Amino acid sequence: MDITLADQYYLKALDSYPYCREFVIENLNYALSYDDKHAQALCLLGRLYMYELKEYRAAIACLQKALESDMNYPDTYKYLSLLKIWLSDYDGALKLINYGMKVEGMDISTLLLLKSLISECKGELDLAKTILKQAKLYSIDQELIDRIDRNIRRVKNKMKAMKPGKVRRKHQLAVV
Repeated sequence: MDITLADQYYLKALDSYPYCREFVIENLNYALSYDDKHAQALCLLGRLYMYELKEYRAAIACLQKALESDMNYPDTYKYLSLLKIWLSDYDGALKLINYGMKVEGMDISTLLLLKSLISECKGELDLAKTILKQAKLYSIDQELIDRIDRNIRRVKNKMKAMKPGKVRRKHQLAVV
């Protein structure tokens, strides 16, 4: 297996992300000039647009292009579905998550965590808690287990705050 020039520049960009953004952008430009369909570089560029620049349309375009280039690159599913959740496209995010579950090498617990966020955003707190418990069973990473535990606590606190007699306002639930 040969490492292409696009791969080399992508690895340089990844190594510097998110600390030296100028270096990241420069190396991503180089990587994409050698291979404009380099899924990993496109995904990282999408993350840059998503997290750093808050340019969600550009992020979606990059992440969708990455998905078209390589449907087996796991990170694209995570970031694109998270972005769709941020933009309240729950159906689109759920479709991505369900398809991503079939991708070889995918971290199922991370996708289940995202799936629970969708349920939480919709006000389906019992379902969100159930999905989080399932995600915990799939996880083999202690940091992710701790993150799942924090999410479970957050959902439980929301459940306590929502008393049975009150009107449930689905759109007022905040996802942290």
